[in-house]
Amino acid sequence: MPHYGKTQITLCGDNEDLGRQAAAAVAAQLRQLLAVKESLRVIFAAGESQSSFHRALAKEEGIPWQRITCFNVD
Repeated sequence: MPHYGKTQITLCGDNEDLGRQAAAAVAAQLRQLLAVKESLRVIFAAGESQSSFHRALAKEEGIPWQRITCFNVD
């Protein structure tokens, strides 16, 4: 993976690919945190630019949404 200083750069083919890659990364974090915590509170960005991410995250398996309280920032 390319880097810019300490920042890892992820290259995506298009907006849908970006949403899928971001959703996979967030889903992995949620699963990892829920393995050691009973519940989570998460803030998600809202807006049209986030649609591909939201669609992809909703399709991720193994996330117990009943244990997550979600907030949105517009």
